[in-house]
Amino acid sequence: MLPRTKFQKINLEIRLLIFLLKMKTGLSYDCIATFFGVDPTCISRIFYDTLSILAQRTVNYIFWPSREDIQETMPPSFKVHYPNCRVIIDCTEIKCEQPSLVFARNHMYSDYKSGYTVKFLLGITPSGMISFKSECYGGRSSDPFITNDSNFLKLLEPDDEVMADKGFPSIKKSIDVPNAIIVTPPFLHDGHLTEDEIVNTYNIASVRIHVERCIARIKVYNILIKINIDLLPYIDDIVHMCCVLVNLQPPIFKSEENK
Repeated sequence: MLPRTKFQKINLEIRLLIFLLKMKTGLSYDCIATFFGVDPTCISRIFYDTLSILAQRTVNYIFWPSREDIQETMPPSFKVHYPNCRVIIDCTEIKCEQPSLVFARNHMYSDYKSGYTVKFLLGITPSGMISFKSECYGGRSSDPFITNDSNFLKLLEPDDEVMADKGFPSIKKSIDVPNAIIVTPPFLHDGHLTEDEIVNTYNIASVRIHVERCIARIKVYNILIKINIDLLPYIDDIVHMCCVLVNLQPPIFKSEENK
């Protein structure tokens, strides 16, 4: 998969190792260079070159499965309460260094994180596979805006159920697919929930926890701890590769849960 036209003195396996080391640890190019006895500039070129090639070659590793595939791999915990669940969605943020441009600062400042972030929408199947990843947006963008702007809603089919949290209520009005619904936890009424709403909240939380586990897997790659200015132009490819690496891991659900 990797090109043989550059960095002839460093073989493909070492280039891939350098790339994965940067992704997993987030170490500086200077630090990684000491491990391999090469110039930091060479390490930087290897990382960006490998990132570009792998991002292009793995573009289909994040895909939207058919409804039949979703049903065949759906865990029992979903079949009981949400048999038509197509995807679980959530937005997550990654901290960034302060941009130099005032416009970028305004666009990327997140009140929720009290700092500069990029934000993206993630969708996982009931079985725990990442099936959708939006482009990265500035931290100021709201969850509903990203959901609408990313064209996620265009993927839905009639009768699909989408699990989401309370940050997505307004997107219900944006769905024009027959009988497709957004399932979110109920809101408090006068500070209280009815007994049915309490049960519903518990059921939603018990299945939505898996998208949080998936996000935790993505953020195991320490390159995402805090994105510096040099990495920011490549953030979409970096997030994509983190998601690809997560999808190559064993599923979140144990195999016996899917039987």
